[in-house]
Amino acid sequence: MMGKFTIFLALLAGIPLWTAVTQAVLMRTGLKLMRSRQMTSLISSASLAIPFAGLLWHLYLGTLDEHDRFVGFVFTSAVYILMSYIYFHIFNMSETARRIRMILEIGQRSGLKASELKGHYNSIQMIENRIERLIALGQVEVHEGKLFTKSKTLYIAASAMEWWRRILGFPPSRVRDQGRQVP
Repeated sequence: MMGKFTIFLALLAGIPLWTAVTQAVLMRTGLKLMRSRQMTSLISSASLAIPFAGLLWHLYLGTLDEHDRFVGFVFTSAVYILMSYIYFHIFNMSETARRIRMILEIGQRSGLKASELKGHYNSIQMIENRIERLIALGQVEVHEGKLFTKSKTLYIAASAMEWWRRILGFPPSRVRDQGRQVP
């Protein structure tokens, strides 16, 4: 028979699975009306946090002495956040990675001509899709036909990644500024 600690660890390890189940339930009960599927994965993870914390507290954390309970709470919180982060990126990759979608499309059709596949993936549509996602996530807004940052969250993250690319010695990302390329 499994001890409480083993069950506790198994539940923690299964957080991506529990988040996926929660997302499926929420999507089938009305959350699918949201414009961003990625946002539904974040909402699923957040909505699961309190019930999951209560379950883990009842199962194991509440039985510990005061010091161990605090350390256990910090550990459990960190694991929950990191496992939710893992789930978000796995889900996001399955939603947005062109290679994944192409492989699925080729496999589901039992073969596909390259010209047919190219017809499904034109660059204008890809840019439009990305702009729609950024608007749905509240990261950009449109004024008089121009895009502006609405929230600095992704901009700060992108700037940090750009800084890290330079630290690692990679060439800077290519950005266009008024029709000319800026290194």
